[in-house]
Amino acid sequence: MTPHYATKMQPRLFLMGIALMLLGLLASPAIAQNVLNGKIDAISEFSGRRTVAFTMPDGIKLSTDVFIPETQDCMLVNISLPLPAFLGGTTNLGDVMLIPNHTQIIYYDSIGGQPNPNPYQLPVVFTRTPYDKTGDPTGEYISLFGYASIVQDMRGRYASEGVYMPMYSDSWDKNPYHPNYGHVLDVTDLSDPRNGNRHEDGYNSIRFIMDSLVRDYGALPHTNNHMTTGDIAMFGASALGNSQYQAAAAHRIDPDPSKPGLKALFPIVATVEHFRYTGYQNGVFRDRIVTGWVKGQIFTGTDDDLNPIDNSIDNTLHSSRDYGLPNKFDAANAAIDHFTRVRYDNDYCGYYPNSKGRADMDASAAPVDANGEGDPNGQFSRYTNMRVPAYHLSGWWDIFTDGQIDTWQRMRKHNAPQIANLQKLVIGPWAHQTTGGRTTGDRTYPDNVGDLIGINLDDFGTNLDLGKTVQSEIIGWFRYNLNYIPGRELGEPKVIIPESQVWQDIGGNGLQMRVPSAPLIIPLEQLINFMIGQGDIEAVSAEVRTNLLPGVLPFSIPVPNLGPLLPNIAGTPMGPIPFKDFAQGIPNVRFYVPGPVDDGVAANQGVGNYWHGTDTFPMIQHIRWTPKYLHANGSINDAAPTTDEGYKTYIHDPDNPILTIGGSNMIVRTPDGERDSQGQFNLKDPRYAPFTMDREGVLGFESAKLTDTMSIMGFPVMTMYAKSNPAGAASGPTDTDFDVRVLDVYPDGSEYFVFEGVVNARGRLYAKHMADHGVEDASIPFNNIEIGQLYQYKFRMLPIAYTWGVDHKFKILISSSNYTRYQVNPNLPIQEGDFFRRKPGDGQTYRYNGVDMAPRVAVQRVHFSPEHPCYINLPVYDPNYFVGAEAEAGPANATDMLVYPNPTTGLATVHASKPGNYTLEVFNAIGQLVHTATLREQATFDMGAMQSGVYFVKLIDQKTGRAASEKLVVQK
Repeated sequence: MTPHYATKMQPRLFLMGIALMLLGLLASPAIAQNVLNGKIDAISEFSGRRTVAFTMPDGIKLSTDVFIPETQDCMLVNISLPLPAFLGGTTNLGDVMLIPNHTQIIYYDSIGGQPNPNPYQLPVVFTRTPYDKTGDPTGEYISLFGYASIVQDMRGRYASEGVYMPMYSDSWDKNPYHPNYGHVLDVTDLSDPRNGNRHEDGYNSIRFIMDSLVRDYGALPHTNNHMTTGDIAMFGASALGNSQYQAAAAHRIDPDPSKPGLKALFPIVATVEHFRYTGYQNGVFRDRIVTGWVKGQIFTGTDDDLNPIDNSIDNTLHSSRDYGLPNKFDAANAAIDHFTRVRYDNDYCGYYPNSKGRADMDASAAPVDANGEGDPNGQFSRYTNMRVPAYHLSGWWDIFTDGQIDTWQRMRKHNAPQIANLQKLVIGPWAHQTTGGRTTGDRTYPDNVGDLIGINLDDFGTNLDLGKTVQSEIIGWFRYNLNYIPGRELGEPKVIIPESQVWQDIGGNGLQMRVPSAPLIIPLEQLINFMIGQGDIEAVSAEVRTNLLPGVLPFSIPVPNLGPLLPNIAGTPMGPIPFKDFAQGIPNVRFYVPGPVDDGVAANQGVGNYWHGTDTFPMIQHIRWTPKYLHANGSINDAAPTTDEGYKTYIHDPDNPILTIGGSNMIVRTPDGERDSQGQFNLKDPRYAPFTMDREGVLGFESAKLTDTMSIMGFPVMTMYAKSNPAGAASGPTDTDFDVRVLDVYPDGSEYFVFEGVVNARGRLYAKHMADHGVEDASIPFNNIEIGQLYQYKFRMLPIAYTWGVDHKFKILISSSNYTRYQVNPNLPIQEGDFFRRKPGDGQTYRYNGVDMAPRVAVQRVHFSPEHPCYINLPVYDPNYFVGAEAEAGPANATDMLVYPNPTTGLATVHASKPGNYTLEVFNAIGQLVHTATLREQATFDMGAMQSGVYFVKLIDQKTGRAASEKLVVQK
């Protein structure tokens, strides 16, 4: 998904796409506009592009750019040749051709330890985009790292043929789930092979790469004409990530390493569970992301000026005629209604968890049979098809965070151990448009944000450390899954500069030179360093001949570097790309725990702002569920009400909503329109407070200053009791929403958004089941509430890891709107199976039981009493708290050990409370063991070589298994 109505990915995500795969090689505008001039002077000229039409089973051709590392210009190098004196002595020969144009320079000379019969076939990194592949340089760079890069325009987008139905043609065969209807924008008959129900474009494109993508190798040694090895990884962010999951779920993947096929995914900020997360959260419609993105897709892909000439749904002209509609406004509204309120077959509309339409995009809602084929009565999840390693990259304030966590959980649950163990989830302090950077919203986090994935987008255009960047986990993931397939290991790609057959005139007397006179094979990193001015190419063989001498004279000549081709590249030269075994020693989950930043409190130095590793999320071990109670006087504390404290009341006006400031958003803008409203915004900022917290319609609750830090990790759960009284009605059915936002109040009075949750009254029982059991029950009905009656609202909130510092306060805001993130509830009863889509002040009415009803202002009352406590249950992280088997062994108390000094700048000593045989283990913030020892009573260890940050010291009694843990802060 992409913000606004841009024709391409939002710039930050576009950079992310380039950065993560290019590993630091970002072309400047001057280089990007380079023209062929007889010599290579831009990295883009090391790759060639072919545009290929991928033909789908219904005959539609998808325009696809295929990039391979084939030079587009010559590499000319300035050479001085040490000739004998009688030939003139050392002579500057000027520019000499080292590499001809149209030469593939990267190859794999072995496979599985044996000579490779097809050395110029490459593994594939494949990306499918709705945002126009034209001008995207990503493929040029990916190919330079030993891969064929393939970038495709989705069906009905830009250069591809057919009709675009957002996120519909990318999944699986929909006919088994609703054989009587198709997409509202589809003008074809259900029996037509072109009907969207049959589209599986992602899967079929993968098959095309494996079976039909060919190449003429000419004189290069090959046993077949396949362009690639058939080993495919997918890559991309947002909609480009969603399509990866959908392609993998379409049919059962064979994980046999001896067979080609889909070998890895790298979905960034994406999911394949869209109903409960992308579209609706606890029954509340996510207005802006759905309506804004779908409208933007239709508007950028539909040219109404083409209506008079667009006479086919099969061509590359994309107008409203493709939808049988007069204009793109009608088309956009129809596409949104398809997802929200259209009732096909008189079934429940898309708003409901039991809607048939969920099977179009939610892998969990599209059951399959034992062979992985669609079957409405199937006993297997479509996740059993997705037998492929995946690196799931997200952010705490991304639009898909909860959905991507769910997708990761299900891909682990439904896979055999060898694949389940290669589902890696990484969550940073990012929003959808800030992935990989240090700044999100009003917060800038420490430099260690970039430690895990090995790249920091804030360095782009300034001082990128290429040597560090190319050793990141990003390229390591593709190396592990594409280059080291068991039994078919390709290893590292090599660069070959072929033997020249051309004698170049270099002087009089028939003086000619041939260079190289034998194939020159060098490591990939040596070529990269040569191109960026960080190194030379060592001696290259050459031969000289002349009319004055018989035979040839062999020479070995050095080739000096070309100087930097790219600006803003700094740091150390590129070294060998290290092999990283993702199956061993890397936690399943690693997430960043934001904490206090520049708050002026000495006690908070080293608190929070670290990476934490674990094997599950939500976590089980070390989580102590801790309720924080809200009171009618506006306070928050650890004590439940002991008396009936009464109600707190506020007004919910559906035409004057509370506005969204911060959070897990995309497209949402601040009230002044100046900024993207995402991440940790300061809600107390005078530009925003009057719209979102300091106004009628919001209840505020605040704790006393914290005397100790508090860290939470997981899905908090809110419980509240409330009643709703819409104006003009004393009794009868109604509906409403409740929105809860949680803040971190800094000592200076700033109030930063941390996380939120929302619930719809009609969906309260559905939401409660999820909060109580952690799993969905789609059969639970939605029903209206009665005016003036008290109801319990218990709901799971959005996931978070976060640390409040000493002298900070914990604050909660309660309202009934948060617009434009969520649709504003009109306080009207809704017919079973219906949904009312509206905007504030649009004048629409809804017909309930034959009566037209206009949106109503409601009085909302929240109760505080022993019988009806209002509280938030927090998953508080406590490293000394154990559950399950460790608890049965009798976990040690924190007093069983002492680590001193803490913080430390180097040496630290652990003291056991009594003599015994102990094992000492020290872990870094991402769960890696950095030190181990045995001791009787105490031991001193040196942390001086470690980076500043948070570590965890664990002391294990070897006799009883009892363990104690303490946090250790290293400060340099």
